[in-house]
Formats: sequence, structure tokens, C-alpha cells
Amino acid sequence: MASKQRFELLNFPNVRKAYVNTCQKVITNNPESKFAGNFKDGEDAVRWWTSQISVKKYIALRDLQGKINYK
Repeated sequence: MASKQRFELLNFPNVRKAYVNTCQKVITNNPESKFAGNFKDGEDAVRWWTSQISVKKYIALRDLQGKINYK
């Protein structure tokens, strides 16, 4: 991701909201796509995009977080 785009997503909530909505539309309109298969929703896709890590690594870390039980 270009640094300008990342800056906008992290610092301008309206720009972030537009990206989230667009990603959600892609997921909703193309449920069989690989993109829809990788991400739970538009917010999840944007979180990955701003994380600057690979999709595989992001999914592994995201799914691992859900399995950790703290006592």
C-alpha cells in the first residue's frame, strides 16, 4: 500500500469509511471470489490492507487471536 493511501486510511475517518463500504460491496456482490473468502467483512479487509503484511500472515494472526483463551 502506498504511504499516502495508508496515511489517509489511518487519519481520515470518512476516507476509511468509503474504503470499508467499497470492500463490503465487493464481498457482498461477489461471495464466491477469493477476496470474499479471505475476509469476514469490509472492515476486516481494510484492517489487512493497513497492516502491511501478507494476506496469509494476516489471516493466521486474526484466526489465532480468536483461539487464545485468557484466564
